[in-house]
Amino acid sequence: MRAAAYIPVETSREIQAAIPGSFYAELDTGHVSRAERPDDFVKLVQDFTAY
Repeated sequence: MRAAAYIPVETSREIQAAIPGSFYAELDTGHVSRAERPDDFVKLVQDFTAY
């Protein structure tokens, strides 16, 4: 099994900033955000799919 690739959060922010009309969100969780903060995760997905 391969280990997950690590992408620094700063790189993710830079990529988002370079894409017009995009948005970026972070949840203060571990690797299982949908289980640790399900309501916040669902809200982000709903906002994304409604866009």
